[in-house]
Amino acid sequence: MNHRYLDKRALYLNVVACELQKHAAFSNVHVTSFRGDPAKPILVIEPASTAASPTAPSPKGKLANAKGAKHQLSKELHIPKRFSVRIIPALSLARPVIPLAKLAPDRNNVRSHKSASSETVFPTPYYNQQICEDYHFLQSLKELHGLVTEVPAAVDAIILLKVCAPRSCVLVVVEKYRCTFSVLPGCGC
Repeated sequence: MNHRYLDKRALYLNVVACELQKHAAFSNVHVTSFRGDPAKPILVIEPASTAASPTAPSPKGKLANAKGAKHQLSKELHIPKRFSVRIIPALSLARPVIPLAKLAPDRNNVRSHKSASSETVFPTPYYNQQICEDYHFLQSLKELHGLVTEVPAAVDAIILLKVCAPRSCVLVVVEKYRCTFSVLPGCGC
């Protein structure tokens, strides 16, 4: 595969970014690395202000439709003033593009340019894992959605973990609906 998957992934995101930058609906469109890995870029989009929209909420909590009539909202709209959308390319396990057997940790998917038959071929587990990670985004999203649907308080717990765990040297392992916490030794905690 010789890094072709990662190259195609980056090219796809750049094409999408170029098209989204043409639209006035987005104030900021940029490509950044996923979890600090420059080989796996993601797209971050920030929408433009919704004040000019014909269905945008007015400052008094009312919604104006295209005809200009105002309707009282049944409940308060809580739209964050600033948010971003992250586009992370994912692969489907239902229709694998790359056979999963080829992505085993003991397989080599990066060939050298030399075609010497006596050359030892080493496995490429890190590259294989980068591709496998993209296969599991959809499954993780479905499980997370199921968790927050069944346990609404899980949203607050996840936010708390995202903020506090890195600061307090706590390792969090999430399995289905069970979390395991461990304090890492030597962190000064």
